[in-house]
Amino acid sequence: MSLWIRSGLVVCLFIFSFTPDVSARRIWQENGVPLATESGLIWTECIIDDGTGMGSQGGNLIVIWEDNSSGKRRLYAQLVDTNGNIHWPPEGIPISSRTGDQFHARAVPDLSGGCLVFWMDHQGANIQIYGQHLDSSGNRLWGINGMAVCPFASDQFWHDAVSDGSGGAVVAWVDDRNDIGNLDTDLFAQRVTKQGNRLYAATGSLVYYASTSEGPPSMLSDGSGGAFLCWTNRGSSSVMDNIYAQKLNAQGVIQWGPYGASVCTASGEQDYLVIAHGSSGKYWVAWNDWRSGSSEIYMQSLSSAGASEWAADGQLINGSSDHAFMPSMVSDGSGGAFVLYYAERSGSTGLFLRHFRDNSVPVSHDDMPVYEGPGLREITAWPDLRPAPMAPDGRGGCFMVWALDYGVQSSQCYVQHMPSAHRKSFGAAGMPVTTTTIFQNYPVIMQNGVRQSIVAWHDWRRQAPQERDIYAQRFMVQPPLSGVVPLLLE
Repeated sequence: MSLWIRSGLVVCLFIFSFTPDVSARRIWQENGVPLATESGLIWTECIIDDGTGMGSQGGNLIVIWEDNSSGKRRLYAQLVDTNGNIHWPPEGIPISSRTGDQFHARAVPDLSGGCLVFWMDHQGANIQIYGQHLDSSGNRLWGINGMAVCPFASDQFWHDAVSDGSGGAVVAWVDDRNDIGNLDTDLFAQRVTKQGNRLYAATGSLVYYASTSEGPPSMLSDGSGGAFLCWTNRGSSSVMDNIYAQKLNAQGVIQWGPYGASVCTASGEQDYLVIAHGSSGKYWVAWNDWRSGSSEIYMQSLSSAGASEWAADGQLINGSSDHAFMPSMVSDGSGGAFVLYYAERSGSTGLFLRHFRDNSVPVSHDDMPVYEGPGLREITAWPDLRPAPMAPDGRGGCFMVWALDYGVQSSQCYVQHMPSAHRKSFGAAGMPVTTTTIFQNYPVIMQNGVRQSIVAWHDWRRQAPQERDIYAQRFMVQPPLSGVVPLLLE
């Protein structure tokens, strides 16, 4: 082979090996896969990976939604494989045959291809937390009605649930059993096996008791049958102005004292708290904070013993952005965390991202713009916005999804990927979740394999005012080839 041919191949190899481009694409059909298209007003409750994936590949998707076409709020579930094929009946599996309203579903994988689902059930005098176990074929293993997580005659609401690592779940909720007429609520928890056995006391384990109201708990699994919980608490004022955290062991025993760890007791309102795993048993907490009279984002790092590692009452993190609000957060898988939030700059609202590595204290560098441009609602329309959902990518980066406008029927949902190198994968403004321009809103997202995610959203393509559907799309980011690529030149 001549020298000029060999030289040409070497030059090609150099360019090919070091190109910075990535391949970002939709994997399923261009306009998304329909998951729920029955008549009625449908509302996405949650989506989870069923945990059956191997290696870098994600498992199947289980989506839970609420449908009010019968005049009652009823919950349904659907299983979708990694190719976008539906495995349960097209109209979904009804989660419970109870005749009351069912809403606010939370689900965890059972580690066998099915899931445990927990919801607020309003039938009779009280709202109670009910649960159901769906196996991989959609069979209801806890009876056609499911089971009460806590068979106590009190109102139980605004729960959360995490996997216990053994196919069961830890569930926590707000409970009014000790209310003496001042809207006093407390936090209780229960651990439930996949067989439907309660492992704590029958009426639940008390997590937090006070003569004030507690906000909805946010939870993370500790990987050993226990859980981390964080919540807001109404202090001396009428607003939720304090943040506390608690750790439960596998037996449901509190680990951080009778009143938990104090995360923030600063003046002003604190809300929209989000949490993520840190390194070596630590935890991140971020929240919306009004102590200055204007909305800002604060953050705290908690040690494995519940001690604050940053300044008391948290550290301001939104840099030069004004009126920052509604944070989202995910772990980067290496002890650090990504925090995404809306903020105002030059009179318009955008999405901005910060990345904290391990236990790093915020430094002077500013936040990174994820989306700046027309479409996002201005600061005066906050009630129409929702926190932008996020998911890790399994390689130190994250995915995020948002709707440009939740209140005008021209909205479209966009997804973006930010690798650990902080270079947007889906272009400057993100990738539309579908090629259609029909009104879409309220997206949710989950990781599904390495550098892959699934987004589900509300879709109005049937053009009926009270008949929205749920569609989904899978996205993949293929990193560029790098390093030496050997070729046989003989």
